[in-house]
Amino acid sequence: MIELPCSDSTLPSKADFVNLFNQISKIPTDLKMQVNEYRTQIRSKVNDAEKKLKGLSLKEIEKGIDKEIGKAELQAIEEIESKIEELEGIMEDIADLLAPYWKKGKVRDWEKEAEDAIEELIQEFHIYIPLKMLELINKIIPISFEVPILGLTIDVLKITDPAYQEELVNQISGYTEEYFAKLEQLEADFKSGKLEQDAYDSAKGMLNDEAAKVLDAIYKLVPEELRYYDGEFGLVVNEYKAKLTWKYIKSEIMDWCTNTLHKMFTKLIEKFKEIWDALGLPKIIDLLNFDAETWIRLQIDLAKEKMNREIERIEDQVEQLEKDIEEFDSDEEISKIKKQMIDEIMDLSIPLPSPFDLTLREIFGGDIDKTVISIEQEIDKLVAAAKDWKTVVVKELLNIWIKKIKKFLDAIGLGKLLDFLTLTFCDVLELLGVPTSFDITLPELPEIDVPVLV
Repeated sequence: MIELPCSDSTLPSKADFVNLFNQISKIPTDLKMQVNEYRTQIRSKVNDAEKKLKGLSLKEIEKGIDKEIGKAELQAIEEIESKIEELEGIMEDIADLLAPYWKKGKVRDWEKEAEDAIEELIQEFHIYIPLKMLELINKIIPISFEVPILGLTIDVLKITDPAYQEELVNQISGYTEEYFAKLEQLEADFKSGKLEQDAYDSAKGMLNDEAAKVLDAIYKLVPEELRYYDGEFGLVVNEYKAKLTWKYIKSEIMDWCTNTLHKMFTKLIEKFKEIWDALGLPKIIDLLNFDAETWIRLQIDLAKEKMNREIERIEDQVEQLEKDIEEFDSDEEISKIKKQMIDEIMDLSIPLPSPFDLTLREIFGGDIDKTVISIEQEIDKLVAAAKDWKTVVVKELLNIWIKKIKKFLDAIGLGKLLDFLTLTFCDVLELLGVPTSFDITLPELPEIDVPVLV
């Protein structure tokens, strides 16, 4: 049984959840590396055995090689490979159970997919509670739940519906009904032999180019300081553009829910002014006047400038450094500088009221174990986290205030609003139909300890 690390906190952080999945996903990769190393050793041993047995008959050679190498090594490899296949199947099962939040990429990267899924589920948590409050308030003060974002009209009441989410993601990605109809026809023509491989590949490429144009048109509506897959750091991937755009839309919905809840409480106070004045309760909180997007972009630009200076210094001195330092690797040194840039940004405290003036690392809940680090993806996540954290802080400050006006809410028939404030992240996941445990048992891994002596 695999269980999510649930807690009583109403401020979920992603590190514990992502690391749980990453610990599983990296096992097959680690095993593959060990198997490859093992095969190399066996190959070397075979070559050595063949040299010793040179000049003998084929039967004698086969017998000699079997004696020299034995079957244990090969059996160990077969056993490990079967476990790799089993573990990969487990990761696919987890991905299916967490759909549509876990989106399988065209190029599979379980670590990125897991992190994206948890990020989206945390956004969903911060949308769910204020949205449920707004639904109750809507019975007293009418609210329009249709919100324009990036040229799209989003029905916020349907945003937690997986089918509606898929519809919106397809719309962003350019995967229209026409796209799917053309793709289906292409597949049929290819299978029937009407289209050769080259013609099929060309037609499918053109179809995907049309979808990419739709995506780019919407992507360019995302504020420039939040776009990070235009090649600024060397990475241009349409799939990632679509994910960033969707994440931005969810972030804007978070912001809309929180701000609208603030507006509705102001209207409730006006509507029931006599009751409010008689109770002598604390006034509603002020919204934070803090531009998170501009702030984080400034920090990134400063860190990027410093990084570029260091990279330029290494590139200018690479020949001398290679002479002076044994085994100097310029690519490795540049990678270290890029990681240092990310670490410096991670350790910045966001200038918000205490106790919410946390570093980005603290907001994440600590470091996330990763096999591969892409600077563009890391910066995208830092920017999104800073933007969302401002909204989360406003929501939390508003929730603290809501708890203080219980008498008012009871008096106007909205006492049930307080019930939502006790919901934890895992409570909301269960309400959304997302599993918090998986009836999956990890296989017992074999040891690679068969001696291979070359």
